[in-house]
Amino acid sequence: MSDQRHHERVGETKASELAKRGPTRPSSAPDDAPTKPKPNSDDSRRPGRPRDTDSQDTRLVVLEAALVEFSRTGFAGTPTRLICKRAGVTAATVYHHFGSKRSLYVEAFNHAVQLAYDRYERAVAGQPTLRDELRAMLDCALEIMADHHEITALAIRAQSDLTPEELDQNFYPQASRDFVAGLTERAIERGELAPADAEHLNLVVAGLLWGLSIIGRDEASQRTFVDAFERLIDAKLFQLPPTPSTTRRSRGGLAARATRSNLPNQAVGPRSG
Repeated sequence: MSDQRHHERVGETKASELAKRGPTRPSSAPDDAPTKPKPNSDDSRRPGRPRDTDSQDTRLVVLEAALVEFSRTGFAGTPTRLICKRAGVTAATVYHHFGSKRSLYVEAFNHAVQLAYDRYERAVAGQPTLRDELRAMLDCALEIMADHHEITALAIRAQSDLTPEELDQNFYPQASRDFVAGLTERAIERGELAPADAEHLNLVVAGLLWGLSIIGRDEASQRTFVDAFERLIDAKLFQLPPTPSTTRRSRGGLAARATRSNLPNQAVGPRSG
């Protein structure tokens, strides 16, 4: 009887413990039971957002921050922490996306160029002639210098910050080549440009944009530069043909003397008889 009583007490104890725990759940949930996604799983992404969108957004934010900071103080004068602060990210995030500060600088430069040429493409769209396209391009360049001057500033700084090898690789980014190729093809189709002059047009475009960037220190000088170019392509800059006397004087050294007179820091000796 004692053994029987012992087993009854054990059974009562187990029953009491089960009652305290409450109803038990089945060991495996049915197939159609909803499951809560893990915080780091792909299913936790916001509906409608493509994969890696957050990563792409972060990369763009860092590029924009780098564009601004590098344009102000250059590569050597810009600590990474300033870019991180402007972008609102950690240094680990920057190095995860770009690998090094040098790579970030080069990509920020190319990003600046891409932004500029995207705007040039929109500016020249629908213009009827090459002259009109070039005018629209320069007007757009003036707008960029006014409302997004970091683009111009970084393009200028990069010429001293980047090595010759880096400049060779990045001086004519794809956006620049595509833009000039479009100008060239349309001008040839309209009969405005000989195919042999395609490279000349490429150099003209580069010269115009770089010239405006360097010379256009203020709004007045920028406008004067554009006006001078427009007078040149409209054949208004050299309206009067040179006279024989002017030609002879020029050949006799007038231009050389004028050049010397415009160099105040260079000693000019007395002219011989």
